[in-house]
Amino acid sequence: MIKESLRLDRFYCVNESRLIIHKDYPPFLCMLELMWAKFAGIYREDVVTIALHLFCGSVLVLPIAEQIAEIKGRVGIFGTGKDKFADSTAGFSKKIIWIICIMIFSACALVAVYAPIIALDMPHITSTLLADTPLAIQFGYLLYLIYDGKIYKDRFTYVSFIAVCMSMVMTKQVGIAMLLVVLFSYFLTGFICYRTSFVDLAKNTVLSGAIACGVNVLWKAYVKMLNVSDIRSSAGGNGQFDLGKIDVGTYINVVTGKVGGLESETFHKLLRAFFLRRISGVRYLPVTFATGTIGTLILVWLIHRFFTKDFSREKAVSFSVTWILGTLGYVFMLSILFVFCFTPDEMEELRGYERYVDSFFVGGVLCLFLMLLVLFVKNTGLKLTIPLVIAATVVWAVIVTGNYIGNYKPFFMRNDNYSYYKKCAKDIIGKAEKDSAITLICNDSWYGYPQSIIYYYANENDILWGQDIYATDFSDPAARDAVNSQLEQSDYIYIMASNDQVDKYFSEISNEVAMTPGDLYRVSHGEKLFIEKVE
Repeated sequence: MIKESLRLDRFYCVNESRLIIHKDYPPFLCMLELMWAKFAGIYREDVVTIALHLFCGSVLVLPIAEQIAEIKGRVGIFGTGKDKFADSTAGFSKKIIWIICIMIFSACALVAVYAPIIALDMPHITSTLLADTPLAIQFGYLLYLIYDGKIYKDRFTYVSFIAVCMSMVMTKQVGIAMLLVVLFSYFLTGFICYRTSFVDLAKNTVLSGAIACGVNVLWKAYVKMLNVSDIRSSAGGNGQFDLGKIDVGTYINVVTGKVGGLESETFHKLLRAFFLRRISGVRYLPVTFATGTIGTLILVWLIHRFFTKDFSREKAVSFSVTWILGTLGYVFMLSILFVFCFTPDEMEELRGYERYVDSFFVGGVLCLFLMLLVLFVKNTGLKLTIPLVIAATVVWAVIVTGNYIGNYKPFFMRNDNYSYYKKCAKDIIGKAEKDSAITLICNDSWYGYPQSIIYYYANENDILWGQDIYATDFSDPAARDAVNSQLEQSDYIYIMASNDQVDKYFSEISNEVAMTPGDLYRVSHGEKLFIEKVE
């Protein structure tokens, strides 16, 4: 998305865009990455990843930094016992030492807060450009603002609340479902915990929802005006999350078992997944969505038990009710999405299940962990020194993340499953002319989606999908004609995989005996189709 926006200097959903999937995605993260790329003066994955890390870090660190500022008397470098902050700063400017402490403690807090996120990151997406982790962090932060209570007393916090609501719904479409949970929690908590007037709560709840949804409606209207279409639109509708695809009668029949087929199989497979499919890859944390929901409720009441003064019974009740109803609503939404909005292969595999579940579940866990960390810092008399905080952070991170501790490493520094696709894209960029159409000849055993991945790295060309060519029975005249028609739309052919049938067919329209993976061929459109290897 960002590469298309940089190339076109417009949104990635316009007709000129070559984006293959997600053309209807909300643009918040893309705009964030775009501004960072413009600021840096260069586009690279590692550069724009920093934009997401800074955004997520700024959301997570603020609550901790505020608490550290409030307990300044208990913060030092190496001081012990009754030493005051000044005892640790001999020979240095107190302000400089204070800034150093804040930076180190905030960095440690960030590592500590990320630990449960990484532990639950079974798809390994925390350090990527995908929207799921930023979405979960925004959801968790909004819940934290509610249960922290400042939102009901401080106007600036309320404005911040609205701003994050807007960014959340413009991060990903499922952000709308999370917004409903947040607004319900805001109203319920204010009513039973802070005795805020019903009229004021109703007014603020409606205002927050109207502003956030209003921005989303404007984006949807813009996308609809462009009649956006991508490979997910093949089943009808504009893009993946078109509500026009949903049929209430069909859904009722699927739930009641009156119809069979793929929809019914997907629905029942999804229900089993909620109870049996793990959402944590840490070996000693066999968490499913169902067990995680129960564990979260237990954690809420444990926090109430140990910090009753600051986390009252009413707050525990409010969170429990919100979490139960929100989980049921989110499960309902996911069942609709998987039955109506996903492609058949995604339905069969429940592809993306862990990402969608984690976006919601991690948000709730994150809210409670932020609360727990803030309450611990606020209510314990422990003197916070740099060695103590660093040691505690390292121990916590190792224990919680376990075998997933490597996920702290940025994605672009790890072993890259897509390195071969990057090489293919580099070959295409180096040999093919810009704005040309290139068909990939590839089988269905490759890791991921070669078409979309190679397009990502070579987005100045139209990358066409040739998997069907690889599987074609060229003894069938109709099949040969279909392949010829597809190649007529291409300027080049790039070979990722070949077989005897493909070699025989292409040898008839070229001077080549066999097609070599990694080679690019120019397509000549004359009286007879002919391809020629590009050196």
